[in-house]
Amino acid sequence: MVQGHARLRPDAVAVESGGTLLTYRELWHRAIAVPAVLDEAGVGAGDRVVLWADRPARTVAGTVA
Repeated sequence: MVQGHARLRPDAVAVESGGTLLTYRELWHRAIAVPAVLDEAGVGAGDRVVLWADRPARTVAGTVA
């Protein structure tokens, strides 16, 4: 869903929280970065991870990933 919106309406607001706005493009770029970071940390398929973010917008990006 996010990827589709990022293609069709990349500059539309996807997340608004506490004065922070993320467009679908920004949200998608943040979301696709998460698996690479986890891979570099040695996290594999089936491993459990904790999602912690200091801002709600980051939480959304993490859950989209």
